[in-house]
Amino acid sequence: MHRCITALKEKALVQRVCDLLETNRSSYYAAQTRGRRPRWPCALGQRVKEAFEQSEWTYGSRRVQAALRSDGVEVGRYRVRRLIREQGLRLVLQSRQPEPGLLVQVGAGGVTAGTMRWPNASS
Repeated sequence: MHRCITALKEKALVQRVCDLLETNRSSYYAAQTRGRRPRWPCALGQRVKEAFEQSEWTYGSRRVQAALRSDGVEVGRYRVRRLIREQGLRLVLQSRQPEPGLLVQVGAGGVTAGTMRWPNASS
């Protein structure tokens, strides 16, 4: 809408154009002073990507934000979430439970895994 006002301001007063479009002049002038921001800042997007990759693709937006804060970068969680989404980064979900039927034993010799046998199961 502000581009339209800019195009028409040579032919008519900004006040008249804003009245016709039912918008405030102040929002037009604020948009002019604000300028255009890039969709996502390259440096911040790169930092988010690095933190995400360092986590081996397991951190969500909250943990990426915490990692960035520990590095001294103040950024909001929703911005981190948006940057992760815009860059096409996807989490690798890890199961907290072992596979069904997998017996995991922890002993003095370390962790061993084998197939679980049920006591009443016939072989």
